[in-house]
Amino acid sequence: MTIWFDSGRRRWRYSFIRDGVRYIGDCNNHKTGELASTKEEARAWEHKQKMDVPKRGRSPASVNTKGSIYFVATEDGRFIKIGWALGVRRRMSTLQTANATKLRLIGTRRGSQSDERDLHSRLKDFRAAGEWFHATAEVLAVIESCIKHETALRNLRKLGLLGPCGSEEEKPKSLQIVSK
Repeated sequence: MTIWFDSGRRRWRYSFIRDGVRYIGDCNNHKTGELASTKEEARAWEHKQKMDVPKRGRSPASVNTKGSIYFVATEDGRFIKIGWALGVRRRMSTLQTANATKLRLIGTRRGSQSDERDLHSRLKDFRAAGEWFHATAEVLAVIESCIKHETALRNLRKLGLLGPCGSEEEKPKSLQIVSK
């Protein structure tokens, strides 16, 4: 059982081995996402994480590890992938290699695989296949509320999925409008 302060990431981290499997992650409150600010908090959250890991089977630690939830659109703007990765640049490279059309990263936000699954469940009615969703106004509104970042909004505008900054068309356009 080890905790340490990762100065590069500026957060407390934990690492432990159970049944020959290493578990590593951020010391955070998994309900609120709040990071530990003291060594004592980090030790308490790390202990809770260790107690949550079953004696055998898949680790809740891997499900709750904070990485990035990413949003990727196809070049034509018809579909959006919602995924999770520890390294978004590497994941984008893999996705692009496996995809015949150009992909554009709309934006990212910190989150766990559990958070990603929650988004998938929330948008299940708009699922095209797997982690790909139709770029409807509803899906775009959820993404916009998740990322709230100017770069992401600029990317949505470049794809023609949002009107120009300051225009009356600030709200996401529906798929029918995009595919004229």
